[in-house]
Amino acid sequence: MVQILLLALAVGLSCVDSSQINGDWNTIALSADNKEKIEEGGPLRVYFRQIDCNEDCSEITFRLYVKLNGECKESTVVASQSLGGLYTVQFAGQNTFVIVDKQEDTITFFNTNVDENGLVTRGYVVVGKRDSLTPEETLSFEEANEVKGIPQENIEYLAGTDDCPE
Repeated sequence: MVQILLLALAVGLSCVDSSQINGDWNTIALSADNKEKIEEGGPLRVYFRQIDCNEDCSEITFRLYVKLNGECKESTVVASQSLGGLYTVQFAGQNTFVIVDKQEDTITFFNTNVDENGLVTRGYVVVGKRDSLTPEETLSFEEANEVKGIPQENIEYLAGTDDCPE
């Protein structure tokens, strides 16, 4: 079953190219099984600004902000793709993620973070060219979280919360 899932992810991602990814994106929603990681001031409450990948998207560069102690801190990180469509990047610990959905104006990632203390946090990041999800997308997002064991109260919708610089 796991092999089928990895094959589906690899085939699905092979259709994504840099022209579909490159550009300005902002964070719409976050979820995590450890909610404190994505709450205001949490190390995984990221405000995306830009995503760029090389021609075959084997590397993706993210420009983003994290707001810690009331201050916006800009970071640029580069994720590298390995077999099966998994990406890895060092940010607030070790992260492994996949692109689980790509629409014209949204991208959904599923991320696993292991922080410096070994705490594992799993969750979704939805970025978009707009500020919020449609009601149908919201329902689908909540259902996807439920399947992963992430309760609805561990979802943060970020519209109106981002006051970091462009």
